[in-house]
Amino acid sequence: TSPALLIFITSFTADPTTLFVGHQARLRYTATRPAGSTVRVEYSTRLGGVVLDPADATAATYIPAQAGTDVIVLTLTLTAPQQAQAVGQATVTVTAR
Repeated sequence: TSPALLIFITSFTADPTTLFVGHQARLRYTATRPAGSTVRVEYSTRLGGVVLDPADATAATYIPAQAGTDVIVLTLTLTAPQQAQAVGQATVTVTAR
């Protein structure tokens, strides 16, 4: 049998998925992980930036700086009690005004 996954992203979404440069998309994820575990959340993008939501660890805001198709990568790293990692992706289309 395979070992149980310690952390697993069940969903990762951007809303809206089509937006203009300078507008914002709300990012949200859900994940399963051991109760009481510690998780580091990281986002990466090519065309913009992501601002974490200080009131909601499962949400962030994506702000594109240029037009194109951007793949936003979410990396969750379980740091305690054991180490494990899960990666999710959301794609957005950004158009110039």
